[in-house]
Amino acid sequence: METLQIEILNPKAKKLLEDLASQNFIAIRNSNSPFQEVLKKIGVLKREVIPSEEEILLEVGEERAARYKQNMTRANLDTNCGLLLFECALMQGPIKQ
Repeated sequence: METLQIEILNPKAKKLLEDLASQNFIAIRNSNSPFQEVLKKIGVLKREVIPSEEEILLEVGEERAARYKQNMTRANLDTNCGLLLFECALMQGPIKQ
């Protein structure tokens, strides 16, 4: 037995599949995952293609990597500025009161 995932683009195709199922040529099972159900509930438009879980995880990973890189650059700049101020203070000698 072979399993296929089919995206129905035309309602007539669904009717054809239902006819095949009624003649016991194929079996139809609803395979909506809980993840897909949540996406539908939060208002993904019917015309939009619902992204797969893998696509979302990939995009989240890319965004996190970009933010991490940005934060590391800022942290390095803050550290470098702090070191520069410290070096300037050392060059001026002790603070006179």
